[in-house]
Amino acid sequence: MTVDIIRANQNHAEALSTLMRSVWADISLDPAYIHSLLAQPDRATYLAVEGGQLIGFVDGFMTQISSQEPRWEVDLLGVHPDYRGRGMATALVKKSTQFGKQAGAHSGRCLIAAGNTGSEKAFAHSGYQSAAEAGWLYVFSEDQAPPVMEQAIGLRLIPVQTLNYRGLWIEDVFSPACLAAGAAERIQRQVDVAGAVIPESSGDSIAAAEKLGFKLVGQYRYWYCDLAQ
Repeated sequence: MTVDIIRANQNHAEALSTLMRSVWADISLDPAYIHSLLAQPDRATYLAVEGGQLIGFVDGFMTQISSQEPRWEVDLLGVHPDYRGRGMATALVKKSTQFGKQAGAHSGRCLIAAGNTGSEKAFAHSGYQSAAEAGWLYVFSEDQAPPVMEQAIGLRLIPVQTLNYRGLWIEDVFSPACLAAGAAERIQRQVDVAGAVIPESSGDSIAAAEKLGFKLVGQYRYWYCDLAQ
């Protein structure tokens, strides 16, 4: 049976929520929130459909690197367990990445959990290469912000709206001051989490994150694709 890859619209919000729960049983979702996101013009959610049934999806949106060049983030990728191993994930990643390039992104990026070989293969087959060093993903979602330190030099916060949370990504500099400022901004902006992927070699930053109340999610690695060619 033919698989069609289509761009999602607001009418797909409920079906997409159901699919996401079949991929991640413990995921927290708000179909009304997803409905609102699917109307945004600066993101693209693609669906794999077979025989009228939604069997896979990928979500992407635009951010910027530190030099202000546009970057396409392939954020969430999922295929229903009954339909894996058929190249669906690769087709979805390629479609999302193509959209990002056409929208003007100079690069593409994704974040893959350690051990997720299925996603690694899909992105590798789509032209992405892994970063040399893995990192530890830490998130801050506490109600009480840590003390804000002066001179958060190099602080860069990227506000994001993903399909399952609103948040801030702390990037580039992971000093105690930047981590504390990011956590405080999370509360100030009333978003769900502040997150940081801290390189494994940055022991001092990892210790600072834990002291400030950031919680470890797991080991992850960034993957990148050059879209400027």
